[in-house]
Amino acid sequence: GYVVYRAQMGSDSEPSQIATPTAATFLDTSAAPGVLHMYWVRARTPLGDTAPSDSDVGTRALQAPAGLLASDGEHADRVQLSWSTVPGGPIYQVWRRQGTGTESLIGDSRDTSYADATALPGTVYTYRVRALAPAGASEFSATNTGWRGIGTPSGLQATDGTFATGVTVTWDALLGATGYRILRRGGGTGTSPTQIATSTVPSHLDATAVAGTRYEYSVRAIAQAGDSPTSGSDEGWRNVAAPTGVSATDGSSSTEVTVTWNAVSSATGYRVFRSLGSGAPAQVGTTSATVRTFADTTAVPGTVYAYTVTARSAIGDGAASAPDNGSRGVSPPTGVSASDGTSTATVTVTWHAYAGATGYKVYRSQGSATPAQVGTTTASVRTFTDPFVDAGVPYSYTVRATTASGDSATSAPDTGWRGVAPPVGVVASDGEFTTHVRVTWNPSTNAAVTGYRILRK
Repeated sequence: GYVVYRAQMGSDSEPSQIATPTAATFLDTSAAPGVLHMYWVRARTPLGDTAPSDSDVGTRALQAPAGLLASDGEHADRVQLSWSTVPGGPIYQVWRRQGTGTESLIGDSRDTSYADATALPGTVYTYRVRALAPAGASEFSATNTGWRGIGTPSGLQATDGTFATGVTVTWDALLGATGYRILRRGGGTGTSPTQIATSTVPSHLDATAVAGTRYEYSVRAIAQAGDSPTSGSDEGWRNVAAPTGVSATDGSSSTEVTVTWNAVSSATGYRVFRSLGSGAPAQVGTTSATVRTFADTTAVPGTVYAYTVTARSAIGDGAASAPDNGSRGVSPPTGVSASDGTSTATVTVTWHAYAGATGYKVYRSQGSATPAQVGTTTASVRTFTDPFVDAGVPYSYTVRATTASGDSATSAPDTGWRGVAPPVGVVASDGEFTTHVRVTWNPSTNAAVTGYRILRK
């Protein structure tokens, strides 16, 4: 038979007998993995053992690490790796590759774990590990993929009625994110958040939000490896738009200024504001959502105001409309009276005094014709003589007062006319006839004369 001896390389211990096989082969299962050993063999004979053979160095291979696991986004600062212990107390090498790229050694560990803090957030890597001892390295472990988490988006803010075009949602950019998912939940509905859009930048304008409705917004980051956790939420809402088409009447009524505007989607009502000069607008009225007109009866006659309108929602008011100037007309003069033929030369028009008047304008029309101005007077004169009319023809007269802020409304009309000149050349017969008295006169040249009246006393 044979005697097998073994000594550990680098050790001061003497070689020790470890086996006495009868065949010329031996399997050393007690050798420590990864350790260099020196082996000798003696042959056994009836006369005794031979001298030892020449020595040879051998080592038992290390086992490949098993059970490799790499974390999948659980940590935002690393990929955490772990594996089973390999007998022999080796050092472990950690290798990594991205996609189909070249594999490289990224570090080593004396423990059965490793934290890869150099991994880029959100990027998937393929890892494997092997054991390393003085006598050599083991086979590689099976591969396992892992990735570093990209964290959770922070700093989320949604605008609260700042814009009528939508709700602007912003958040802090997240390293490793290739995009973001914007989630929205209808305010007070209790429903789960629903994705409404994606964005490659850390902001989004939600133009689909209904004006005047509260929403709860949150964000998830998108990465190669998967989505991040959902961010904290913030409430936001879209304001109603400013009304358009605001129009205020310009003195057409002496009792009010009428303000009108176009409808605004989602409005629950409207506020009407009035300002004078450079003064701040003050609210003068409100209307419901279906009423888009307002009568300002408190306006001072003859004063020009700037009117604006805001739309209302359940949450708040929108921006003010563009202004439009309007004024309440000054009341018309009263007591207008035109003479009825009392003069054969003129028609005389009179009226009552008007407080605040700086003067008066007199208008005349005939039939259905448009009134035309025929004269003016000062504030102290409330009578006007019109010589430029045909005798016997009726005319309609109206008066407007002029004020510092403009003309008043037109007065009620009154009809007047210039008298026809009396007939001349009247001759009555003096006894020429026994049956009658004959009266004659010169015919009138006025075309308005339609006949004569004969009077007797």
